[in-house]
Formats: sequence, C-alpha cells, structure tokens
Amino acid sequence: MRVLYYSRAVHPDFPGEYASLNALLSESHFVSVHVPLTPETERMCDPDWFAKMRPGAVFVNTSRGGVVDQQVLRAALERGTIAAAALDVTTPEPLPPDDPLLRAPNLLVAPHLGSATERTRTAMTALAVDNLLAALAGERPQNLVNAEAWERR
Repeated sequence: MRVLYYSRAVHPDFPGEYASLNALLSESHFVSVHVPLTPETERMCDPDWFAKMRPGAVFVNTSRGGVVDQQVLRAALERGTIAAAALDVTTPEPLPPDDPLLRAPNLLVAPHLGSATERTRTAMTALAVDNLLAALAGERPQNLVNAEAWERR
C-alpha cells in the first residue's frame, strides 16, 4: 500500500511519502485526519476539501468535530462525491438524534472511542496520576491545558 501524508513539516522517519494536501486528497482512497482543533484547522474539511477528494474515497476523522464542516460532509455523502465517512468525533458530541448528518448515507459515527485501547487508557491514567502527584507536591504538572493559569496562581 502506498501511504501519503501531509503535514506542516516533513517527517523523514514516518513510513510514508510526503505529499501536498491537494495531491493527498486527489490520490488517496482513504483520507484520515489527525490534527488538533485550532483557528487554523477549524472547518478545514470544507467544500473545497471534499471536492478535491478522489471519487469513491473514504473520509475518516478522529481529530475533533470542529475540524469538519459537517453540513458539507453530509452533502458530499448524499451526492456521492465521496463513498463513505467514519467519524469518531462530532460537533456537538454526541449528536442529537434528529441531526441531519445522521441520515447521510454510508456514514459511521462512533461514540468517541478511538483512543479507548487498553494501552492508551493505561498511559492516560499514568499521566493523570503523575500530574496530580506533582500538583499535590507543589510542583508544576507536566501537561497543563492552561499553563498561564498555573503560573498566575
């Protein structure tokens, strides 16, 4: 299998071939998105994104729901622009039962369990315990969501 990836930086150790985003979208049979939700990535999977995807491709998002324009995804599925989609995350989460996205053809929505492996959950638990012990000892935890608030305390 030929694996393409796009990133802001080239990763020489990655077992795939760096490609432009346009090339990745137009050549890939499966497109899997793995980015944080930032102002730069919010709704990056937009009409232009899905229009560039290879006909018959499958779209997978395990990032954050806000990365995908869900109305556009629904339209792409309904028109057959792409063959299928799988979402581990949505906006909002969970989707209300009457959300139109849930009626899109060839769509799989998982209940945000992409990281629910034993190995990942064990590592998450260890990280949480280490951070809690550091905070209780008056030390700065390693992984802070809001480091500025810690520094102001």
